[in-house]
Amino acid sequence: KSALFSALRESEKIMSSADTPDTQPEYSTGFHTALTVIRYIEKYFHTHLTEQSIAKELNFHPYYLARLTKRYFDPTPHRYLMECRINEAIRLMLTTDCTISEAAERSGFSNLSHFSTVFRKHTGMSPIDWRNFEISNGEKV
Repeated sequence: KSALFSALRESEKIMSSADTPDTQPEYSTGFHTALTVIRYIEKYFHTHLTEQSIAKELNFHPYYLARLTKRYFDPTPHRYLMECRINEAIRLMLTTDCTISEAAERSGFSNLSHFSTVFRKHTGMSPIDWRNFEISNGEKV
C-alpha cells in the first residue's frame, strides 16, 4: 500500500512540474490512464463499482486497464478497490458508532459475507473480532 501511495505522490510531482508531455517521456499515455483508474477508484469506491464498470466509463477494455494499473502502481484495479473499501470500513468502525453491516454498505460492499471474507484477508481477523480488539485496546474514538 505505501508503495502505491509513494508512486502516486511522485507522479503528482512529476505531472505538476512537467512543462509539456515531452519533458517526461517515461510517463506515457498508459501511465496517465492507470493514474486515472486509481483516481476514479478513490472517488467512487463506495458505489457499485467493478473493473467492468470502470472500463466502460473510461472507454477501455478491463484487461487493458488491469495490465496498465498493475504495471505502474502494482495492485490491479480490483485489489485497489478492495483496499479502498476496507480502509473506509475500518475508518467508519473506528470513528463512528455504525454497525459492521452499515460500515460494509457505506464503504461499497453490497454483500456482508463478501465484506467479511475480504476484511479477514486484509486484517487477519473477522470484522467483529477486529472491532472488539480495537475497542479493548482503546482505539475507538
